[in-house]
Amino acid sequence: MENRETVTILKSMINFIQNHALERVAAINMSADHEFTIEKEDYIGKEKDRITQDIKDRLRRDEVTLRIERSKFDNAQRIENMKQTNILIQKLFKEARLQIV
Repeated sequence: MENRETVTILKSMINFIQNHALERVAAINMSADHEFTIEKEDYIGKEKDRITQDIKDRLRRDEVTLRIERSKFDNAQRIENMKQTNILIQKLFKEARLQIV
């Protein structure tokens, strides 16, 4: 009898230890999953911020480039208008000299 009781006690102790170990493993896994989720969300947030800033920087550079190109075009148009005006004025001076003479 004592042998059977000892075996029963040992089996119950083994079961208790196994159950406790399984509970501990589950708790560790849950904790690891939670920590992983937090780290993942933090990383994703940082990457979103970095990408957003990168896009904003590109947009600013593109806007500046566009303004420069527009200014170049406007200046070229003004210069062309000045040239045409100058040609007309030169014609008027020439005609005025001919009429005076």
